[in-house]
Amino acid sequence: MIKNLLLNEEILMNERGVERPTGVTILAILSFFGGFVGIVFFEYYTVLSIIGLIISLIQLFVGWGLWNLREWSHPLALLLAIIAIIMAPINYYIASTIDPIITFALIFPALLFGWIIQGIIIFYLNKPEIREVFGATESFLDLKPLRL
Repeated sequence: MIKNLLLNEEILMNERGVERPTGVTILAILSFFGGFVGIVFFEYYTVLSIIGLIISLIQLFVGWGLWNLREWSHPLALLLAIIAIIMAPINYYIASTIDPIITFALIFPALLFGWIIQGIIIFYLNKPEIREVFGATESFLDLKPLRL
């Protein structure tokens, strides 16, 4: 059944006449990896760990959607990048309560690197040619004035 599902996905991609860009393939693989790592290192005894598990499961789902060029995966991938940017300072604060010196020396550079990577992901997914691959003419990040 899994083989048929994969074959059907390939046929669907070919019928649409859309090839998966290399950058989308890389994001899908990273999403699978991030989701898998989050599940493997799940610690069931804290609320934050449960939230992390849920985000990891969503990452796996988004990875599948990116791999198969599903329309819904584009806004979800953007949303996950935004959540990562927001959660980074929270994670930094939690780590700094444990050991401030190590946190500043090791985690702060990782925080900055993570922000840069998430910014690149948001920029990449908002490129018109990438939005077009997913059938999205506009990004949900496009801000438009409200008309009353």
